[in-house]
Amino acid sequence: WEEIKQLPKNPFIIEKAEGRVAKIVSMLLPSLPRKHRFRILFMQRPIEEVAASQEKLRQRLAGTSAPDSARMVERLGRHRDRIMEMLQQSPNVDLLEVDYSELLQNPLPHLERIAGFTGIEREKLEMMSAVIHPQLRHFSQAAV
Repeated sequence: WEEIKQLPKNPFIIEKAEGRVAKIVSMLLPSLPRKHRFRILFMQRPIEEVAASQEKLRQRLAGTSAPDSARMVERLGRHRDRIMEMLQQSPNVDLLEVDYSELLQNPLPHLERIAGFTGIEREKLEMMSAVIHPQLRHFSQAAV
């Protein structure tokens, strides 16, 4: 949803997504308005994978590389820690953390938790599981 990128300038853009699911990158989460209640499913990916993905994006968009990948990993880790602390302390946020690697390896228990958290009917778990394709994971720990 392209409009979500306007969240920092227009926090109430989120009202257009009422009753729906919206993917929001962690950098935008502090811009969510406090007057609403949110259920946030936070995918915990290994920071090294996130850094590798960001590096590839940076190379594609700007044609440059990050000067120090170890520093990028450190900064992304601190960012994630700050965001998690903010979410855990926000009275208007219900939070479910899901380990991305574990979800790919053994989807069913994680999908059951997600269904319970979101109110998705259990009958849809098989359909949800069918769209998980671990081979599409471009930045696994093995590749980093």
